Amino acid sequence: MVISKTLSGNNIKQLFFIFFNLGSAEHKDFFEFRISYRQSKKSSVELTQDLVKENNKLMSEYTGLEFDYSGQTHTCRLVNDLKYSRINYLNHVYRLIQQARFCYTDSEFEEALFMGLFAFRGSIDMNRKLYAVDLLEANVSDDYVQQLTSLLISSEGIKQLNLNFRELQPEYVENIIRRNTQVRVNLRWFYDKYVEAMGKINLYKQAVMRENENQIRTGNINKAVNNNFIERLLFYKDKIVSSNIKFETLSESKKIDEINKLRQQLDFESKSSAEETETYRNQNIVNFARAYLPDECVSCKDKYDIKDRTFTRRNSHQPYLEIHHVISFGSENNSDVLENLVKLCPACHRVLSRNRAEAVYQKELIAKIINNSPMVDDYLDNFMSDSADPEDKIDFVYEQLR
Repeated sequence: MVISKTLSGNNIKQLFFIFFNLGSAEHKDFFEFRISYRQSKKSSVELTQDLVKENNKLMSEYTGLEFDYSGQTHTCRLVNDLKYSRINYLNHVYRLIQQARFCYTDSEFEEALFMGLFAFRGSIDMNRKLYAVDLLEANVSDDYVQQLTSLLISSEGIKQLNLNFRELQPEYVENIIRRNTQVRVNLRWFYDKYVEAMGKINLYKQAVMRENENQIRTGNINKAVNNNFIERLLFYKDKIVSSNIKFETLSESKKIDEINKLRQQLDFESKSSAEETETYRNQNIVNFARAYLPDECVSCKDKYDIKDRTFTRRNSHQPYLEIHHVISFGSENNSDVLENLVKLCPACHRVLSRNRAEAVYQKELIAKIINNSPMVDDYLDNFMSDSADPEDKIDFVYEQLR
């Protein structure tokens, strides 16, 4: 199959598989996926070649891609007929994911996300009651981590996630053991939610999980959002992936100083970077946006002082601002994506309802939002043709007003 074919539809299962599992090996003319697993010490189920053969068939049917297998490794190659770079291909896949999410229910979209992320390469950790998967280092970039962040924090399953990155561990910095960053999910939650779906991809992994059901069910399901996961994910993006620090070029003393500064920022000394006890608080994507986005009205900040447009919250210096969905696709939660959210003063927010104000004024505010929020501007690119201009974006948002 050629990559242009994968970019011509909205097969959400295929798109998530590609986004999370694009192999690290570099080839001139094709992209490769390698899915491997081995006999589990936690299972009496024998990993036979007949079972591997059946899994190969299931993977091909689930993803719509052609897999071959040898031993316990499944391989799929996509011819790079468009001559895309790795980053360019992943960016196009992500764009299609954002478009496709509105063609599926929330539960269908979330199942495809978690299956694509964990079911193919993930491994079961019975001791910690986690299901873990490596982020493939070759795919990690500023864009990729931002996209990953958006997908995960807009998911209901965010309550069950944690992040384990090793870049500040001595073994990694000294190039002794360079293990990949891991995303990990609560094993009991994953089992309860998706053990049946696992049978559509890997019958052996499903059998291992079912054989260990009693032990899995001794774990607790998280009831609130894991704020530590969000903090670590943002820290990983801003301080590790986007950092200009090149540890290999530093002297030993300077290297230690830089690592200690970063570890202190994330409070690594009071928490083990790999096995910390997680803390939680109630939160959803809108609450996250309240904390993450700057306290300004992105529509009128260049025209008015914020004090003239709203009030200050009691016992706080923060102005009262409201969260606005730039693209309103309806009453469902599928537009609750960080890149689709902005802060507005109450006056501007009230203006942006269908038929409430003159069209020319509504479009003026929309233009300011797009101009003042690069994140929104980039998000709108997911829904526009390559030839779209700024006016096309304004018209698109205007037509979606509710």
